[in-house]
Amino acid sequence: LNVMASALLPQNLIEVDLSDNAFGPDGIKAFECLLREDKNLKVLKVSNCGLGPEGGVMIAEALAANDGLQLETFHAGRDRLENKGITALASVFAEMKSLQELHVPQNGIKDEGMSALLTGLSTCKSLKTCRVNDNWLKNGATELLVGLILAAECLEELDISDGNMGTVNVMLTLRALVAGASKIRKFGCNYNDVASRKCAVECLELL
Repeated sequence: LNVMASALLPQNLIEVDLSDNAFGPDGIKAFECLLREDKNLKVLKVSNCGLGPEGGVMIAEALAANDGLQLETFHAGRDRLENKGITALASVFAEMKSLQELHVPQNGIKDEGMSALLTGLSTCKSLKTCRVNDNWLKNGATELLVGLILAAECLEELDISDGNMGTVNVMLTLRALVAGASKIRKFGCNYNDVASRKCAVECLELL
């Protein structure tokens, strides 16, 4: 990774995809020069790399050090980011304001981390894709999701499946989709414990 990153840095890469490599936090030190110095970087994909909370923080710090960076796409699925890692990344997204596509499924993110993430994304006015499925999405985080949906003018894809949301939170989200400014074309809300036939019928009617 270190040799590769050093060789590629002068090329001013637009996209870096290191997904499905088990380098973990230690490996981030080997390629973080790309994150700190490549001003043209738009797409970063590090899904299934065993980052853990520490790795999420390290990537966030490296991106934050790249003054003026306008990252548009970030993928980090199945990375065990948890609250600590996603909260650090959320602060970077909030500062850049440029994110258009986010994929962070299956990261063990609970209410605190999800709330931080949704707050950070609220500054990203060009957000088109938001995949936060298979994490924890209820309590205060649902209110922030509703606010994001109502304000999002570019949102086209939203996946909140497997979020342990429950009937009330699912209904609040669906109503926000109908009332909001988003242009949703793809919506995932599977396995969210919608418990009644009446609610299921209303969901279909809203959609």
